[in-house]
Amino acid sequence: ISLIKPQPEQRKEFYAEVPIQIRVQGQYHDVGRFFDDLAHLERIVSVDGVQIDATSKETQCLATTFRFLDEAETNEVAASAKKGAKK
Repeated sequence: ISLIKPQPEQRKEFYAEVPIQIRVQGQYHDVGRFFDDLAHLERIVSVDGVQIDATSKETQCLATTFRFLDEAETNEVAASAKKGAKK
């Protein structure tokens, strides 16, 4: 793994998306094992935008995981949505 760069969290109605830019280097099967390890984590991880550079043996992707908002955060999202609807 040569890069793990968390991106800004995106709040939805009752959950938040936590995107993370990832860059890994290795042979084809090594990268496959990395994605298999992601699939076996205890939380959901969605992988998008996979780019493979065969010359440098580098793979980049955006992995997104999710978390539930607590009650205060849910109330903030609802209040923000109400403000947006009034304008």
